[in-house]
Amino acid sequence: MVGVRDAWSVVIATIALLVYGVLQERVMTRGYGSGSDKEHFPYSAFLVLCNRLLTVVLLIVHSKAYGLSFIAKAPIQSYCMVSASNMLSTFCQYEALKYVSFVTQTLAKTSKALPVILWGTLVGGRRYKAEQYIHSIIITAGCSAFVLGGDITSAVADRHGTWWTCFMGMCLLLIYLAADGYTSTQQEHLFKAYNTCVREQLIYTTAFSTVYSLAAAIAGNQLSPAVQFLLRHPDAAAAVLGLSAMSTIIQVCISHVLQQHGALVFALMMTTRQCASVLLSSLLFGHMLSLSQW
Repeated sequence: MVGVRDAWSVVIATIALLVYGVLQERVMTRGYGSGSDKEHFPYSAFLVLCNRLLTVVLLIVHSKAYGLSFIAKAPIQSYCMVSASNMLSTFCQYEALKYVSFVTQTLAKTSKALPVILWGTLVGGRRYKAEQYIHSIIITAGCSAFVLGGDITSAVADRHGTWWTCFMGMCLLLIYLAADGYTSTQQEHLFKAYNTCVREQLIYTTAFSTVYSLAAAIAGNQLSPAVQFLLRHPDAAAAVLGLSAMSTIIQVCISHVLQQHGALVFALMMTTRQCASVLLSSLLFGHMLSLSQW
């Protein structure tokens, strides 16, 4: 398990994820402006672009400053695939908040151990202990009980409380879990198979993600409207910048944990963090939970 020398990455990642969760909910579900001029920020692809662009720029500057090599040890196509799944999971994470509450989204993330095990078994040929399967199934069952225990729809959903809203939100969360589990498993594989470092993986995966998200933002006609929105609402621009900064810190810390301990250990470690995020979100944004959900 995690030793003292690795504790810094877990602690920093946990704090950054808590702040990231608050900013994510603020940007995607809370209106900006007042009265009839109040509007929401719906540009998920643009958010992913901001997150990845800041990360890759900082990594390139760091590498140049210290004279580090940009030569990849792993095949470029491997990074291309990891980046695609990472971008898909991030996009679905943001989009889900248009349909389900942040609390629901966060608790769904506690189920990520199960897809990690499934991807590791099906793709990586790994074998896990029986208690690891049991642990992941129990967590997933708990998340399912929460979903069935009360209203899970987002405050910004167009058809609040309808089955279609819940269905769309849950589909996006399932895609998120599958893509995120694949990403973690493949990152672990690249670390072990090619002895890559955290910096190399992050540079190439975020570079590809920047290209993907830029293409998605252009295709979805999000670039100009998103920039205009941020110019109208400086507080939204500050939240997006903070979100991108937290995303960079999180990616570095998560990559370190994956390199040292693997995808399953990371997924299980983050379960406690998700519970803290639910409590913090409920306190800050006034989410009401039913008795069965508690």
